[in-house]
Amino acid sequence: MVVESDPGTQSLLKRALNPLGCHLVVAQSGSEALKRLRQTVPNLFIVALSLPQMNGWEFIQKLKDDSGFEAIPVIVLSAHGGFWDKVVTRRAMKVRTYLQKPFNADELRDAVRKELRIKLKG
Repeated sequence: MVVESDPGTQSLLKRALNPLGCHLVVAQSGSEALKRLRQTVPNLFIVALSLPQMNGWEFIQKLKDDSGFEAIPVIVLSAHGGFWDKVVTRRAMKVRTYLQKPFNADELRDAVRKELRIKLKG
């Protein structure tokens, strides 16, 4: 599931992940994503931190608080890529993968492969 409000980034995600055979469910905000979770359970979340209504931090916290979703890996997308931003996000949200915008398709595909492999092994 992609939780991203920017149409350009949504398009990049779709183009980059299509070769991997990924079926993307896209939500424009954290609150929309929570509604979509009533209909589908994804293998992976790709979440932008800057979102309308409910930001990415709040959405990820709700996932981590729900036993049905806490084990699903999360890739964070953010325009803020400073060392502290990455460290705080990873530790506070228990997120392993943080991609700084702009990212390229290869970085994204590598991150998705890594997260899905980790999930399958764990």
